[in-house]
Amino acid sequence: MRLTSRLLSPGAKAASLLKLDLPSLLSSEKISHLKAILHHMRTLPNHPPNNTATLVTPLTPLPTSPTSVRLVCVRHGQAHHNTFMDNYRGTFDAPEEDPECPVDPKLTDLGESQARSLIPTTTSMGDASLLPNFIYTSPLRRATQTGILAFPSLTSPFHCTHLLAEESNGLACDYVQPSSSLLPDFGDKVDYREYDKAVDIQSEHNTPIRTLAESKAKLCERTDEFLSLVRSNVASNPERRIIGVCSHSQWLQAFFVKTLNIREQEEAIKWFGTGEMRVVDVELIPPP
Repeated sequence: MRLTSRLLSPGAKAASLLKLDLPSLLSSEKISHLKAILHHMRTLPNHPPNNTATLVTPLTPLPTSPTSVRLVCVRHGQAHHNTFMDNYRGTFDAPEEDPECPVDPKLTDLGESQARSLIPTTTSMGDASLLPNFIYTSPLRRATQTGILAFPSLTSPFHCTHLLAEESNGLACDYVQPSSSLLPDFGDKVDYREYDKAVDIQSEHNTPIRTLAESKAKLCERTDEFLSLVRSNVASNPERRIIGVCSHSQWLQAFFVKTLNIREQEEAIKWFGTGEMRVVDVELIPPP
């Protein structure tokens, strides 16, 4: 069954997504993440969405609508926590819960290669004047490092926001760090002023107690808030029509499934691979 999204309320959209052949699109673990998001969506008021979105290729000409924005979304490349979990031989049932799991790790050599593999695409985007002129990044090192490697020709700094951090699952690999700890790695390549305003992010995000970890509802609130941030940015800076987004698998799934009203629903729910880029044109519907 192929479903094309219309201007559906969250509950109706969730119901339509559940009609898809999910096992053909996602593994069982990833289906559980998706169903948790859909369960949350079914509890929401039946308000119409405030955007429509279409997946496009990186070199698709920009839409002409003045209320549209292109989002170039990238998941980080393979990081050291990924290899830790893949090769785990310890005693914990879930390797990511082992205290030896890396905290906010950087990319592996393979992860760096995955990020650099995007350079031919980003170079072509630059040649076609389709390169992002403003990029947001998660505070986690692996996402920032991926963005810097994938967009080497970008001259303006990346803009860090806590809104793009991975879902808080009580896992050390997703613990965010203060900007003072990140500056030695990224220096003047990243603007941390927006991030520094979120003074409680560490106490809120870095909890080892899973029962206090971030719910899907809270995660979706962050993805919605991020689109509101983009909307405000574009309203104040109309020249910023192409915006980069460097984030993580669960965050991107929530953003694509819940926040963006993407027409191609089968593609929207697919899990991002490490180092994967997807480009989406978003028409920002003015509030009533």
